[in-house]
Amino acid sequence: MELVKTGDFLQWAAARGIVPDPAYQDWPAQAPLTYAGVPSLRRRWLTPEGAFNLPNFAWCLLGCAAPDCAVFLFVKGGAPWFTGSSPGIGPEWEHLRDRVVGTLPIPRDFSGALKVALLESHDVVLLMVTFLVYAWCVADDLQIVPENGAVIMETSHHGDVVVHFPDEERMNSFVGEMSECGFPAYHEEDAG
Repeated sequence: MELVKTGDFLQWAAARGIVPDPAYQDWPAQAPLTYAGVPSLRRRWLTPEGAFNLPNFAWCLLGCAAPDCAVFLFVKGGAPWFTGSSPGIGPEWEHLRDRVVGTLPIPRDFSGALKVALLESHDVVLLMVTFLVYAWCVADDLQIVPENGAVIMETSHHGDVVVHFPDEERMNSFVGEMSECGFPAYHEEDAG
């Protein structure tokens, strides 16, 4: 696992056409990463109903996004990895999240990106599940970008995962692979 300063990560991302969404210029800390200069192509996945299936869901997302390369993980807007919560101070979910994040070699005061090698994918899955379970605000949304820049995934404090795509071909391929894994994309009309 490599620590990457926020500015260095955003420079790396910009070189691949990935930028903080300009629609959020008044709220840069809430700006999700997006592809510059292309129409917004994205799909959403709801987390599985059974909590036991969250790791499998995260593995499938990661496998479809980055089957053979490292990934960058970035808390939205460059927010800190740790909430600073402790028992008796702050919400319990923040304390629990900090305990899980604290099992990895991430300094307590670090707020940049993590570059995680393919061989450390289990750490990526651990963080994805942790941020899905213990997120409650925008600063808890975790963005995952494969080193090849093929997609931008974001775990949301709303209990879903949004994936951004640079083109329709990549989107259709990803949606198909996720469906084959048993996790079809969410469609508004499915809500009833």
